[in-house]
Amino acid sequence: MRNYILIVLVLFATTNVFSQKNSNKNDNCANSGLNITLESEKINSEQLLDNFINMPIYKIYLKNGDNEAIEIGPSKDDLMKIFGGKNGDKGYYCLNDLAGLNFAAIQALNEKTNNLQNTLSALEAMQNMMNGQTADFMELQNQLIELSGVIEELKQKNIELENTINDLRGEIKK
Repeated sequence: MRNYILIVLVLFATTNVFSQKNSNKNDNCANSGLNITLESEKINSEQLLDNFINMPIYKIYLKNGDNEAIEIGPSKDDLMKIFGGKNGDKGYYCLNDLAGLNFAAIQALNEKTNNLQNTLSALEAMQNMMNGQTADFMELQNQLIELSGVIEELKQKNIELENTINDLRGEIKK
């Protein structure tokens, strides 16, 4: 759950930081106005998730003339270091790029969550099996204790029987 909240915060923060920075730059985005994909490449969403989790988040104070604003999110420089340059290394990302990064991170988080759930289910199954084995072991232990008691009784009867045989031998010899 913590990771889901983290991704949602990063999604909000990155969208907020770049929405104002890119408001007049949409014409420079690689995909604005284009609908033909020239090339695509699968990204390592696991690495992307790790990058998001380790990305520093700042309180950023902005000023443009008389307008001032405070934004919370990663810095442009941190995003460039983590995800690399884009659009001729002009130093900004389009909102679509950020949304794509966030979607990939959410998919990786979902995969991690599913893997953890599968691991938990396997551990619970092993625990149930071990609980069953423990019950079987306890039953076997009880049976062993019972058998030990029977063996002790048989030993005692054997001693009594040997004594009786020895007494009978002594009487026969007389």
